[in-house]
Amino acid sequence: MSNTTSTVDRQTLDSLRREGLLNDDAHAAAGKLIEQQTEWRDWSRRNLLFYGGTLTLFGVIYFFAHNWQEMGKFLKFGVIEAAILGCIYFGWRKGFETLTGKFFLMAAAVLIGVLLAVFGQVYQTGADPYELFLGWAALSFGLVIGSKFAGLWFLWFALLNTAAILYWGQVARPAHDLDYSLLCLGLAVTNTGALFLRELGLSKNYDWLQEPWLRPVLIASVLTPLTIPALDLLARFSNNSWFTALGALFWAATSAYLYRIYRQRFRDVTALALVTLSATIVGLTFIGFRIGNALDEATGFLLVFSIFVLGATTGAVLLLKHESKQLHPVAA
Repeated sequence: MSNTTSTVDRQTLDSLRREGLLNDDAHAAAGKLIEQQTEWRDWSRRNLLFYGGTLTLFGVIYFFAHNWQEMGKFLKFGVIEAAILGCIYFGWRKGFETLTGKFFLMAAAVLIGVLLAVFGQVYQTGADPYELFLGWAALSFGLVIGSKFAGLWFLWFALLNTAAILYWGQVARPAHDLDYSLLCLGLAVTNTGALFLRELGLSKNYDWLQEPWLRPVLIASVLTPLTIPALDLLARFSNNSWFTALGALFWAATSAYLYRIYRQRFRDVTALALVTLSATIVGLTFIGFRIGNALDEATGFLLVFSIFVLGATTGAVLLLKHESKQLHPVAA
């Protein structure tokens, strides 16, 4: 007697129900079991692939760091370029739409940054760090365009943000004395464009943009640089440039718009929570400075401010609880 096993999938369950061997309740229960097993297996595969791939990339970087002095420049470039081409090739063989193929593309994009860092070390180009990240973004743009991978797109926007921050710190502020609020506005506009493109692509049924983490991360990347000028305006109201006031005004308008659109159109409680968090931080900062000016004693300030913090956080939680019930009512 042969001892064979077979896997049961959704098609098998549908076939058994059509043949009358399963009733509707048994079919539904078995379907839930299959979905749970599939979700667990997919979660395990994604995490193991992520951790294994990350450790491999760190191993490549450590290899160069440990053997730097003994390696010739042609060997250095050859190993990295071979790794980049190998990642692209294996990603193509696996299929860029598969999880493994997407990871290989991500690895190729990361190794491009390693290649530029090695190039700068070998030839001592004297380039500023922001040029490294800008060149990294430019050279990996082809991979980003060719992929349908939200993680790679986010990496590319992160490179742009990093290049902008480093440019302001190394060139714009020392050479041109540009206000930091311009940097915050620029980052907010860039990230707002990324958020808009994500929502536009989602409306056109681009499934690869449906990653649940992408929307809150992009919203946070929009609100964070805008919250900084708002806090600075409250901290130094009499000693601010009009750029800071503009950034604070842009924060207020953007927060109100995001709250409205994610409440009425997209009905996303997580997005509302991020906007509420930003507003709570700004509001508590305003209250804190007003209380600090009125109370000189540290103990009294901490006591009164703690009461306001407790009230503000409680109010925010109650608001979000109410919004959650409104957006996702529980069926009776």
